[in-house]
Amino acid sequence: MTEKLKQLPVLTLTLSCMLTVLSVFLCGCGESEGDRAKRAEVHIENAHVFSDQGRWKEAIAAYKKAVDISPDNAAAYEHMWHAYCKLGQWEEAIAVCKQALTQNPNETEPYKTMGFAYKKLNKYPEALVAYKQLIAINPDDADVYKTMGYTYHVLGQYDDAIIACKKAISLKPYNPHAYGAIGRAYAALKQWENAITAYKKGIASDPAFVYRAMGHAYSELEQYDNSIAAYKKALVIEPNNAMAYTLVGHTYFMSGRYDQAAIACEKAIFLDAKYDHAYYLLGRVRYELGQYSDAISSYKKRIALQPDDADAYFKMGLAYDKLKQNTLAITAWKKTVALRSDDANAYSMMGMAYDKLEKYSDAVAAYKKAITIKPDYVLYYYGMGHAYEKLEMYPDAIAAYKKIIALEPIGGCADKARQAIQRLNKQ
Repeated sequence: MTEKLKQLPVLTLTLSCMLTVLSVFLCGCGESEGDRAKRAEVHIENAHVFSDQGRWKEAIAAYKKAVDISPDNAAAYEHMWHAYCKLGQWEEAIAVCKQALTQNPNETEPYKTMGFAYKKLNKYPEALVAYKQLIAINPDDADVYKTMGYTYHVLGQYDDAIIACKKAISLKPYNPHAYGAIGRAYAALKQWENAITAYKKGIASDPAFVYRAMGHAYSELEQYDNSIAAYKKALVIEPNNAMAYTLVGHTYFMSGRYDQAAIACEKAIFLDAKYDHAYYLLGRVRYELGQYSDAISSYKKRIALQPDDADAYFKMGLAYDKLKQNTLAITAWKKTVALRSDDANAYSMMGMAYDKLEKYSDAVAAYKKAITIKPDYVLYYYGMGHAYEKLEMYPDAIAAYKKIIALEPIGGCADKARQAIQRLNKQ
């Protein structure tokens, strides 16, 4: 009897625990929607605190607890996908958006966030699908049409980009960003007049950028004075923009105003000593001014910043050639073909330089490589024929000259080739 009395408190405690568990279970089953919402709200408030502190992982954990309790809590889903976006976890953000849509398929924000996340993942077709689903719910959302226009542009679907942005403008007439996007799409299509018209309407979106874009469009139309005027307006807004000065310099260069081009390039370099485009353009300007050593110096500075620029090496070779520094020219062109193996012109220039150095076998080898790349270019055969002549390999020289006549039977090259053949046949 005494032993049984000793066991009574244990049995009582066990029974009490079981009743407590049962009570909680029964209460949970009978919990009202309002009570669940209140319990979920506690976790959401905790999550907000974590979010304010930038503790996104802990915030997500709290939001998950909220949706476990209240699966249709739209606020919890929205804050959770926002937290995933803050962490750059785009796939997870998309998954939460899809989960939210199972609760409320007519909610637009999940689609907007999915579109944004897909773009971050470079999944632009999927982004477009999300935006189109949003438009199906809310066809009057001008901002979404504008965003679709940007997305089409990235995909190279410029006509669709224009259509989407025009729709945005029809819904929201004061829409400078949409006009700017239309201008960029027309520019990509090389419809420069249309691009300029759109840019003018989109100046308010980003004035400095739009003026630069207009300058480029005018330059493509060879309206150089208008181009320079547009670039100068950009410089009024951003007076320390090295790129804008280089663009002005390029327009001066294209219009043959080399001294002014040089001044613009030097200003760009003064503002940004590491802006490699300015050095490249200054090299071209110096070359046109006959300042070949200065051109080489500019190209070297460009190459120091962009060591894989095959074109800078090629143009530096041209400057060395003007200075009759044939060995250095060949070195530059060898670097060109090392970076750009299909550059027939570089091989041809090497052939000419070897010829000047009287290294005729090397000249033939260089011309042969040029011909392998561009077999229908007659001047390469003429250079090779001349090198064969110097090597006294007359049948090979005649064969090269005959190839010229076969490719281009009428014209100055063919006449010279015939004369060379007649001369060689007499030997």
